Amino acid sequence: MVTEGALTWLGLGNPDARMDPFIGFTAQSPLFVQQAESDGSQSWVTNENKLLWFNAQNFPHIKGDNVKRVFCFGGSTTFGRPFSDKTSFCGWLRVFLNTADKTNQWEVINVGGVSYASYRVSILMQEIQHYDPDLFIVYSGHNEFLEKRTYSFLADLPGWMLEVLGSVSQTHIYGTLRNILTAPKGATNNTIANTEHSLQQGHAGIDTLDENKAEVSPMLDVADGWNEYRRDKLQREETQKHFGFNLRQMAKLARDAKIQMLWVAPASNLKDISPFKSEPSLKASDSRKQEFSRLMQSVDYQSNAELKIRSLKDALSLDPEYALTHYLYAQSLFAAGDYQAAQTAYLQAMDKDVLPLRITTALDRELHVNAQKESIPVINFPLILKTRMKQEYAHEIIGNEFFLDHVHPTIEGNRMLALSIFQWMVEEGLLNPSEDWGELKITQKTQELITGLDVNDQADALVRLGNVLSWARKADDAFALYQKAYDMTGGSPEVLGPLARTALQLGRNDAAVTLYVNAFGATDKHEEIGLVLQELLLEEGLSAKPQKKAAFLWELLQKIPDNSVINNLYGMELVELGYSIESIQAFGKAVQFSPENIEYRFNLAMSLSEQGRFAEALEHFQRYTVENSDNALAFNNLGVSLTATGRFEEAIPAFSRALELDPTLENARINLQRVTSKVSQMKGR
Repeated sequence: MVTEGALTWLGLGNPDARMDPFIGFTAQSPLFVQQAESDGSQSWVTNENKLLWFNAQNFPHIKGDNVKRVFCFGGSTTFGRPFSDKTSFCGWLRVFLNTADKTNQWEVINVGGVSYASYRVSILMQEIQHYDPDLFIVYSGHNEFLEKRTYSFLADLPGWMLEVLGSVSQTHIYGTLRNILTAPKGATNNTIANTEHSLQQGHAGIDTLDENKAEVSPMLDVADGWNEYRRDKLQREETQKHFGFNLRQMAKLARDAKIQMLWVAPASNLKDISPFKSEPSLKASDSRKQEFSRLMQSVDYQSNAELKIRSLKDALSLDPEYALTHYLYAQSLFAAGDYQAAQTAYLQAMDKDVLPLRITTALDRELHVNAQKESIPVINFPLILKTRMKQEYAHEIIGNEFFLDHVHPTIEGNRMLALSIFQWMVEEGLLNPSEDWGELKITQKTQELITGLDVNDQADALVRLGNVLSWARKADDAFALYQKAYDMTGGSPEVLGPLARTALQLGRNDAAVTLYVNAFGATDKHEEIGLVLQELLLEEGLSAKPQKKAAFLWELLQKIPDNSVINNLYGMELVELGYSIESIQAFGKAVQFSPENIEYRFNLAMSLSEQGRFAEALEHFQRYTVENSDNALAFNNLGVSLTATGRFEEAIPAFSRALELDPTLENARINLQRVTSKVSQMKGR
């Protein structure tokens, strides 16, 4: 105590309330900054350099009379992904509170950060406590494995010692020792107190958090991030301990600051999302692995439900760690109507996932244990959804009914959560709804919000979400989102591209053909759709496969043979394959159906020239160069066609124009010299 008092008096080792002893990480810049308004007042607004991760929010610097201030913490679900704050549970809650309460104004501020895990939420809370909050709502648990963390010396410490570490981390003695141990070699006394190094040898840390990477750096954002994930029992155990520590830190902060706190137990899509990554057990022998592979292959061709379940059960006995097997087993049990067993298998599939992007049962248990220990109320979101599922379906297994992907609820799912939080607030005496508040008013406000949503914005959000799932090698789930966005927009060309691309990835060529046939038939904007189709053909999976591209285009032409866009693209693929003779027919049809398109004429002329049919090519080169006087290659080929048909003097200005446009075009220079010489010889006779 004497030492602590002396260090306090000397101002040494000042404790940083933002410091997490697990990771040695502190916040680098505030989420909110002050801004002067036009009326002279001051507001808190979201820092511009944080808008990549947070919604833009704005609230008065000085809290007004009869104002209640609520902050919603968490990750992308709290943020409102894939949409925005407006349809997040936080946005819905804002609407309901300000409609129901005639006495108070409710400022419901969304501070959900995309990819934010509990340790970042805990540190952010240190800032937010100074904005005069009345209630903290925390929805956290899905993102605990997103960033790479190391737990070296903490791995062997017992739980009680971690508790002590968390307590002493806020003392001057700890602060002084930390500054000494983490100071770089050669640091002066003046720099020791200001140095924070999270990755010193022997310390736990997030290996990407330095001065330049203060924000989230998920492993999935790295090109080969998917491969970074491996089964790691120790990492899971330490992450669970860290999650519990963060929850207790949040509870302590709220208690000390006298801020009411509510936790929400996160919900996940169990039924309709397969594991993101499966790995075989390291303990399995070669013979067991071979038998396991045989059983899994047999499942694909097994039509008998009972035999399929038996094969999957046998496969699990050989390798109980393979997540996908648990999922397929769960699906088979679900199809057979054994919902209780299916629920258990679905949970196993989620917990065995090597790439855990959903809160595990261990983390969920950690949340409830700490809630009871810290006397923090919990809204059980999974239970809310299960109850609704039971009312509308014959089971309680949560799936696409209330989720857009693995963790992001539908707009209705977020609305349900907001209503549950609202009801809890009423029961806690935090508000007294007006007499006109009820189902009729809720329906009215729901319709108003839904009606005000922009369809294109929603579709864009679904496409972005689909892109994430596509990256995560979940093409089936991505396809479903693209399809939903496509239908929502009435067949937007912007959505057509990723939808067709994913169909081809899944081997659904017929579906991709049908998509383009319908798209061309539904609009006269063929050039726009053609650009989307051309982009599809340039995709990485197709660009190196001209035969596959040509076959796909040929299938399209069987459905719509008079489409000039497809004929032109088909001709281009035939040229790439070396079939210039065959390409003439395709380009010819393109010109026939769209005679005004000079690009099609240019392509046809080039293929005709390749076959020595210069007289036929000449007409198209002439038409092209009249409308496009800036293409050096076209003028050179025009000159060649004129020369080949004996029109030497007319060829001279064509070659001259080609060189004027591109002085480095050596063929044009040689051609000009030859034809000039030829004309001179002819005149000299």
